[in-house]
Amino acid sequence: MSGNQILADRFAIRASIQGDRLTVALDTDLGDSTVVYVDVSRFYRPPGHHAAYPVNYFSESGTVGDWRRPRVFQLDEELWRRELASRRTVLAVLERPIAETFISDDVVVRFLAPPYQPPPFAARNANLQGKAVEVERDARYVSKSIAIRHPIESAGPDRPQ
Repeated sequence: MSGNQILADRFAIRASIQGDRLTVALDTDLGDSTVVYVDVSRFYRPPGHHAAYPVNYFSESGTVGDWRRPRVFQLDEELWRRELASRRTVLAVLERPIAETFISDDVVVRFLAPPYQPPPFAARNANLQGKAVEVERDARYVSKSIAIRHPIESAGPDRPQ
């Protein structure tokens, strides 16, 4: 921080997968009290759709200080598949059934420092500056995503044989 200016030049995700265990940490020059949202997802795309939709393994808000040290999570593929099945059921009730679905081989880890932070960031993070900062309309935020290749191992109706 320099005067009223808060600098964010570095916002890097450190992540690795061993088996079904995902290790995640954040390397940033933002202060420990900066609020961040963290999502770990796998995307699916129904046939005929151009957009892909996430199903989260994990979603949490916390602070930069909470994420500086590595945290380990289990990627529960069965839980993920049950959530996808639940979405299919809801769409079928709405008379928009989905039978076949493309499922990404990547797990996506996303960190977001949203545009509403406590002081000294000021309204819409007006005091936030730096190489990692994105500006949309008059709001400033920091966001980073990485994709890690980790196919769902078991073949099923959603996976090619």
